[in-house]
Amino acid sequence: MTAAILPPVRTDRARDVGVHCFLGLRRFAEVAGVPYDRLQKWRIRGPIYVPPPVVMVGRWPGWPLPMIETWAPIVVAGDGPVPPQWQWPEPTIMCRDSVSMCREHRVANAGLWLRISRGELPAAEVWVDDKPGWIIR
Repeated sequence: MTAAILPPVRTDRARDVGVHCFLGLRRFAEVAGVPYDRLQKWRIRGPIYVPPPVVMVGRWPGWPLPMIETWAPIVVAGDGPVPPQWQWPEPTIMCRDSVSMCREHRVANAGLWLRISRGELPAAEVWVDDKPGWIIR
């Protein structure tokens, strides 16, 4: 009976090809070697420049690993040009999270994953850490 509550276990990962994975703010802090609270403060209030998120899954921001790996807390916000490797050419990609998908399709979380496994709904196109996202078009 509990098997229906959990998302199905997938033994093949062929369907994950093309899914974009991003790191959230906590993972950003770990990779950058900066305390999470400090990075969060810089992102909101400065004075250090933190690149805007590339993707938002619900309220969760996400950045690609290469951008995080090149970032360093050396540029003061508003004090000169931002290095090109920290710039993202497009506006932030907005995505629905699993909660909004459940509301939209009127299902519980387990029902959402069941419908995805049956092919009735599209699989998540973006992941921020462990949070799935569906791009809003």
